[in-house]
Amino acid sequence: MAGFKLTTDVAENRTYVMTRRAARKLDFILEDKGERAFEATKGNYWMTALFGSVNTYCQFQVAVGTVEGRTEVFVVRNRPVGMGKAIGFERLRTLAKELANAIITEILGAGGKVLDEKEY
Repeated sequence: MAGFKLTTDVAENRTYVMTRRAARKLDFILEDKGERAFEATKGNYWMTALFGSVNTYCQFQVAVGTVEGRTEVFVVRNRPVGMGKAIGFERLRTLAKELANAIITEILGAGGKVLDEKEY
């Protein structure tokens, strides 16, 4: 699955709180999926299946963890549904990038540093 990976110097628990805050500010519905992991959804699946170019259903998997002393945030986007898959891929990428940027804004606003940002 495709998405974004951010690396920061902010502690894992604090980064997790900021990540959830960023998603809520963008009107995602959050559902816990484990320790420091959640699903961020927005839109309506069936509306997207029927009218893909008008509505985009987001079902992003978001996780925060620590690797080698650095905190990593993963935003994994879902695959598009419905007729407009070419448009859907780019729209989902844009919305995932918007969430990643909101997380970066939260980190920087708290005085943290973003050490790396990658799209995969």
